Amino acid sequence: MSTLSVGDLQGLAVNSNVVTVPTGHTLNVTDAAGLQIGGVGVGAYTDYTPSFTNFTLGNGTVVARYTRVQDFVHYWGLITLGSTSSMGTAPRLTLPVTSASTTNNNFSSNVWYENPGVQNSTGVMTTIISGSEAYFSVFITNLTYGAATALSPAVPFTWATGDMIEFNMVYEAA
Repeated sequence: MSTLSVGDLQGLAVNSNVVTVPTGHTLNVTDAAGLQIGGVGVGAYTDYTPSFTNFTLGNGTVVARYTRVQDFVHYWGLITLGSTSSMGTAPRLTLPVTSASTTNNNFSSNVWYENPGVQNSTGVMTTIISGSEAYFSVFITNLTYGAATALSPAVPFTWATGDMIEFNMVYEAA
């Protein structure tokens, strides 16, 4: 652990391991461990294993992690289907931190669906009313305007072993 030396910086005070920086001044952290608040690195990623509804991971794999900076959460994951994975209709997964949203909302989110060597599609994720889950959907453009539609066993393609879902979202925490 690094030690902060206050020296004679005007207004900067250390009291019970709390550093107070006066208005108009900046505290820069140069330690290799980075800035920590409450022992957790600001911007450090934490591994997270989501739960699924209308999707069975089976012997597939999921790698997911998130970070929280104040009220914003960045949540990334890669799901690879195995031979015993099963896609249902309107699948969703749990969020690592409950969303501030209490209604269906799109957030800054992107999803990439890949059927290696066959077809790729982009999509969006939306949070549901409970604020603790996100739906997977695909963006379709065969209408006058583009629209999101829920995934299903045949949308955006027929799911099989080795197919992947990569998601990358940012949302406001409750």
